[in-house]
Amino acid sequence: MRTKDMTTQFTFKTQPSSALGQGVYSVTDGAKLLRVSPSKLRYWFVGGKDRKPFFEPEYKVDNAPLLLSFHDLIDAFFAVQLRSHGLSLQQLRRVYEGLKKYFGEKHAFCREDLRTDGETIFLHVVDDRGRQELVEVLSRQRCFPQVLLPFLKQLDFDVKRMASRWNIARGVVVDPAISYGQPVVLGSCISAEILARQWRANGRNMDRVAAFWDIPQSQVESAVRFIEGMAA
Repeated sequence: MRTKDMTTQFTFKTQPSSALGQGVYSVTDGAKLLRVSPSKLRYWFVGGKDRKPFFEPEYKVDNAPLLLSFHDLIDAFFAVQLRSHGLSLQQLRRVYEGLKKYFGEKHAFCREDLRTDGETIFLHVVDDRGRQELVEVLSRQRCFPQVLLPFLKQLDFDVKRMASRWNIARGVVVDPAISYGQPVVLGSCISAEILARQWRANGRNMDRVAAFWDIPQSQVESAVRFIEGMAA
């Protein structure tokens, strides 16, 4: 009896010309990486009934499905987490607009500054009324130390202090400068998905896959662990 292949599949079929070095993700692919539903991710960039979009996506391709950049995904992760931990849309919008002015940067949740002094900066960029509300939510939910700070520690930043790579799992990275941001094995440009597929196709023999690619078996293990975990 043939076993159904449950390997997570990432589809990178349509890359806008401006995507080089910025990553490109369909809503489905981005949702898998962020571990949220596609509808929830789409909401932040498309909006809903009587609600305008919260973020403006990096790419605008006429007559094409919504595509997101690496920085779009980081922004969306923050929004999803802060919203789920009690921030109202109004509070969240105040914070984000304040951060954009403070940093002079469109992708305000992608700044390295938030890793070292995030809560203080959040409180600094809102008015007195918003600050009081924000203090209550952040102190009650502890979203920064429990969710956002651990996530920020998985990110590498460039000389402009913007997120440049996501160490998404042990031995696997999401780097917008490599394969349009497709998850790859650390230390190589080999797709984690390709390694996992070959592992399945070769009777789950890691030695054989490692020998074919001339890489350590540990890299195959990292790829398989990541892809299998995404499919769980």
